[in-house]
Amino acid sequence: LQQKEDRIKTQIETLRKSLKLDFQNINT
Repeated sequence: LQQKEDRIKTQIETLRKSLKLDFQNINT
Protein backbone atom coordinates (compact mmCIF):
# COMPACT_ATOMS: atom_id res chain seq x y z
CA LEU A 1 0.00 0.00 0.00
CA GLN A 2 2.77 2.43 0.93
CA GLN A 3 4.54 1.72 -2.33
CA LYS A 4 1.35 2.42 -4.26
CA GLU A 5 0.85 5.70 -2.37
CA ASP A 6 4.39 6.79 -3.18
CA ARG A 7 3.88 6.01 -6.84
CA ILE A 8 0.65 8.02 -6.93
CA LYS A 9 2.37 10.95 -5.19
CA THR A 10 5.14 10.82 -7.76
CA GLN A 11 2.61 10.83 -10.60
CA ILE A 12 0.78 13.78 -9.06
CA GLU A 13 4.04 15.72 -8.67
CA THR A 14 4.87 15.05 -12.31
CA LEU A 15 1.41 16.18 -13.39
CA ARG A 16 1.68 19.35 -11.31
CA LYS A 17 5.07 20.17 -12.80
CA SER A 18 3.82 19.68 -16.35
CA LEU A 19 0.74 21.77 -15.53
CA LYS A 20 2.97 24.57 -14.26
CA LEU A 21 4.99 24.37 -17.46
CA ASP A 22 1.81 24.53 -19.52
CA PHE A 23 0.64 27.63 -17.64
CA GLN A 24 4.02 29.27 -18.15
CA ASN A 25 3.84 28.53 -21.86
CA ILE A 26 0.37 30.08 -22.06
CA ASN A 27 1.54 33.18 -20.18
CA THR A 28 4.50 33.83 -22.45
